[in-house]
Amino acid sequence: MVMGDNLGLLYESILISEMDSSVIDYITQRRDDSLPFDHIFGEDKLRGVIPLVGSDMVSEIINNVKKLNGYSGYDSTTNEVIRKIKLDPKYGQGDYKEQRINLGKALQSLKIDSSKKNTLLNWYAKYKESMKDLDMDEEDEYAIVLSRAPIDIVRMSDHHNISSCHRHGGDYFECAIQEALTGGAIAYLVRLEYLKDCLESDNFQEDDLFLDTDRDVDGISGPLARLRIRRITSGYSGEEIALPEARIYGNTSIPDFYTSVRDYIQEKQHLDPDTIEDKFKSVAHNMRGGTYMDNNSSELLNKYFDTDRFDWSSNVSHERSDGQDEAQHRRLNDRTEEELEEYQNSYDGRREFTSASYDLDHDAEDISFSYNGTITFDISEFNVIEDFDLEITDESDLRSKMRGDDEWGDFIQQLIEHIKYYANVSVTGFCATPNSLMVYMEGQYGTFSSDSSDYNAFTSELLDLERDYDRIKEILHDILGTTVFIVEEIDDSYTRLKEYKGLEHDPWANFNIDGATTKNYKFELDSDKTTLFTPNSEHEDLYDFTVTIRSVLYHMPFYRNLKQSMDKMIKDLYKPPVEDDSSQQTFKSFFESYTEDDEFNYDFKYRIHINHVNEISFSSFEIKPEDWNNKTFHIVDFIDEIYPDLMNLFRCAISNYVENHLKSYPDLSSLWDIYKPKNMIQWNRVYAKYL
Repeated sequence: MVMGDNLGLLYESILISEMDSSVIDYITQRRDDSLPFDHIFGEDKLRGVIPLVGSDMVSEIINNVKKLNGYSGYDSTTNEVIRKIKLDPKYGQGDYKEQRINLGKALQSLKIDSSKKNTLLNWYAKYKESMKDLDMDEEDEYAIVLSRAPIDIVRMSDHHNISSCHRHGGDYFECAIQEALTGGAIAYLVRLEYLKDCLESDNFQEDDLFLDTDRDVDGISGPLARLRIRRITSGYSGEEIALPEARIYGNTSIPDFYTSVRDYIQEKQHLDPDTIEDKFKSVAHNMRGGTYMDNNSSELLNKYFDTDRFDWSSNVSHERSDGQDEAQHRRLNDRTEEELEEYQNSYDGRREFTSASYDLDHDAEDISFSYNGTITFDISEFNVIEDFDLEITDESDLRSKMRGDDEWGDFIQQLIEHIKYYANVSVTGFCATPNSLMVYMEGQYGTFSSDSSDYNAFTSELLDLERDYDRIKEILHDILGTTVFIVEEIDDSYTRLKEYKGLEHDPWANFNIDGATTKNYKFELDSDKTTLFTPNSEHEDLYDFTVTIRSVLYHMPFYRNLKQSMDKMIKDLYKPPVEDDSSQQTFKSFFESYTEDDEFNYDFKYRIHINHVNEISFSSFEIKPEDWNNKTFHIVDFIDEIYPDLMNLFRCAISNYVENHLKSYPDLSSLWDIYKPKNMIQWNRVYAKYL
């Protein structure tokens, strides 16, 4: 039996960079004489060999693509389907032409049940790099070594191709030791050519099987992947069962590793879900070996039996050893603090308007830290009223205030909405004064975490806010204006506009002017002229799909590309009014005549709406000139005149961007075709030079 005190001392002494022989000696001396899983291995064997099952999915894929018209063969070296296409004599000599199609495209073109097609496509997307190794005409290349040898188990992450927290010197190396002492078994995926010589000799059942240069041990070259076999024992009878872990470490691109191991164990154990329920659910049972788990026992059982009936993890106790928890906690705490400091230093070197901090609880039983951040806007030039003075530091108070029917409720709602648009954070409060606004934030999933990478992700989101700071500040000005927190001032630009046009009403056919008393002039698209796409047919999943499309259109790269496209169109098409034939004839030369103060700059923003009939349209589309003068009005006239072209450009940009974004999702890509207008191809041809 393993002595806890000795194991605790070992945990303290083996923080080393290689697998020291003392670790191996410790394990071989203290491992229980009775090894686990005699019902699988037999009484005397340490290891067995399992063939990697030839993938039925490969055969199914090939059998289905054989149904394609003109199918001639499959080239496994390039993952291409070969077809022979009959030629029209006027296009070339010979009766047939060879056509090669990527296997993924061939699968997409199959006219079979959609769920079956999705299964084939998903499998191919995950394992396409290994298809050539799984061709049914090829000799088997891989095999599986199933082992309960303590050295094989403790070295579960001591191989070139496999790394995890169980590696020597890792955070959970003590769990690897405990697994080797009292745990289950392990399955390694290896190349068959490396294993053949060993199988033909007497070395296969020796203590060491794999090469270990640190200890000068000869053996077969390192495995490609590994899968732990957990050991669960009944607290009443001591009966044990073997369950493969769900997670594979190492090369995960080779299919059927888990399936091959599971099927082999099932053949040996002769268990069914009812038997497991009867023998284990009603009594306490132990998960033997190391305490680290990728999945709990219910998840392992559900995957093992391909069911969802098991939910009794609360009845499982875990084997622990004295000294393990304290040493592990101390190392994890120190490592977490080092990582947090590294992330903080990296963030501090790049921030300007935001701040972030964390607080690691050294006394907590589990690793835990809290974190939060702020962003501060200088609004002193906004002419904000004195009543804009409020601080809220509690999120529940913030939500309560937001539900109010005064101007603060509207302000808070818009503030939260726009901050979350630019970053995945949660707004928890703010401090508002007439000169500044500080927004309090925490992570998307709360303010507490045990994973330092959550803090790194949070500071990255804050830096995203930094990059869009000027844009957000403009939006903040809009929000303050619409919620009457900005002092109203009459400006004469709108009056001059009326005089210029000689009209009392907004003079454009497609846009309305807004902001006549706030110096915040913008042109809003008429709500009756906003439809961009109407579906050509009905589809039960269309609403969820349109929501996906809407999220795509809020990507910042799409906004930038669209702005550049609009700039190109305006500069290419605009012909300013001229007083004589020698005047400028292009948008570019027209603006070269502007003084620096008169230069026309503009920005725009939009919101996408999906109505009850699944039409995709603008809920708002605004063009906002940054400077106002009579020449500005000429250009606004022009934008209004080319409104149909502007909308077609937007449609083409959406179509091109969405199609490119959905290339890896064939079903979504094909669903997008439902929206394409009949003249989309013609539009793309016309507007391609602007996109």
